[in-house]
Amino acid sequence: MTARELTLQAITTRADIDISGEADLTLRSFDPETLATLVSLRDLIRAMQAHEWQLHLKWALLATLRDVASVRVGWPYQRPGSQRQPTFADPLSRFLQRIGWMVEDIREFEANYSSSPACRVRQGDSREAMNWNELGHGTAHGCVTSPPYLNNFDYADATRLELYFWGDVTSWSQMCAEVRSDMLTATTQQSSVGAASDAKTLLQTYGTVGTEISEIADRLQKERGNRSRGKEYDRVVPDYFVAIARIMENLSTVLASGAPAVLLVGDSAPYGVYVDTPALIARLAKCQGFTLEEDVILRHRGQRWASNATRHNVQLAERLVLLRRD
Repeated sequence: MTARELTLQAITTRADIDISGEADLTLRSFDPETLATLVSLRDLIRAMQAHEWQLHLKWALLATLRDVASVRVGWPYQRPGSQRQPTFADPLSRFLQRIGWMVEDIREFEANYSSSPACRVRQGDSREAMNWNELGHGTAHGCVTSPPYLNNFDYADATRLELYFWGDVTSWSQMCAEVRSDMLTATTQQSSVGAASDAKTLLQTYGTVGTEISEIADRLQKERGNRSRGKEYDRVVPDYFVAIARIMENLSTVLASGAPAVLLVGDSAPYGVYVDTPALIARLAKCQGFTLEEDVILRHRGQRWASNATRHNVQLAERLVLLRRD
């Protein structure tokens, strides 16, 4: 079945689709006709488990959701109570357009990179050394990554619409237990007293950079104490950087000598306490056998909250950090 045949079948079946059992977030995010169309496509794609393009169709559909939503579902917060005009009115044509882009990309890859080695996808916790063993010691020629920003965004919640729509989770508690719990700590909603205490102890093994990170956490704890309902940024910071240090240690074992590692990451300033995340990551990486070659500002960020009178006035940026394995 082609993508166009799939959409034609979705048109003929959407009138019989019962959307009443969909998650509340899903029901609130789309007008009924659009949702019936999306659900019809979803059910048809789910039934194509043996089809070689089933996953491509799935991701094209999930990528279509926010394009046709009738509420504000932009990054990083989803606001189903705030109405908007959908960016694209017809979910079927937008779905087909995304499939077309995939086809173009695959054809271009096959035409220009037919002799390249096969790609492999490995799912696992990058903090755990065993998940890197398949690569082999010193065999990787480079790394390009964008770690979570230390900005209190809930990266699990940011995917809630897609998770609920596809049925991967059906409740907030399930999402927290099955998705967020295994993610690197980057938000106060993931933090805990015990994890922060353990992380501060581990930071002592990283010399002066570990001490500096602990001091930042101490300043954040003091700032939290000055507020009646302060957020636990002081618990997030140690856990975050210890996790990053573990990842850099694992990365160092698989990269060949002289191999580059490029990171796209932003700094932050919770409660006005500046956290130079890119520079601190580079210094932690130095402990694992890396040399910093470049630290370049790509864009300034944070201006969207400039009108917030309670927000800090620290200039923030998104930066590209180039490290090289010694």
